[in-house]
Amino acid sequence: MSIYNGAATLPPLEPPYDRVTRYIDPHTGLATAKLVPGQLFVGGTRDCITTVVGSCLTVCMHEPRARCGGMLQFLLPCQRSPAPSRTVGLDASERYAYFALEALVDALQLRGARRANMVVKLFGAAQVDPELAESSRETIRQVRDYLRVERMTVEGADTGLLQARKIVFHPGEGRVRLKKLGELPNDTLPRREREYYARVLLRAGSQA
Repeated sequence: MSIYNGAATLPPLEPPYDRVTRYIDPHTGLATAKLVPGQLFVGGTRDCITTVVGSCLTVCMHEPRARCGGMLQFLLPCQRSPAPSRTVGLDASERYAYFALEALVDALQLRGARRANMVVKLFGAAQVDPELAESSRETIRQVRDYLRVERMTVEGADTGLLQARKIVFHPGEGRVRLKKLGELPNDTLPRREREYYARVLLRAGSQA
């Protein structure tokens, strides 16, 4: 029986989560959010967050005392701003990293999490698409810089290499199940990541 009292469907989500696909897992009874590039989601002990990641980086953040956590999947625009940015001193990729990670932190703080208690795990940024390889490396660098400045503990990381990964994250416990995938059966994942990256570049250019 589902922990959601046997409900066949879940209540609709409000922005910014309204585009996230969510369902009740028939095996665990947990409300499971399935993320695609550019999305984030936060939850607690009754939730699960899952994704398949290739070139993008998946950030799993957990606050053990508040028993909540969140997942963010993104890729940075690997380009320099042609003009001074609105965020003084930061180029396009630095701005994007800062605001993306702060959005995740803010969402967890609304659930009672404290920044000082947050621990992080990193996954993805695989070299599965030559066109996105430089951006994958830049994303890891910027995220690690942010975490170092914010003094957040990186509890684990599995990044790079040539394999996509399936991630199942239990945000209330901070527990992650990782499966490295072999040859992908189709081009859905690389195509989705390229389409997302094209939108990221367009947005970065408009904000320069």
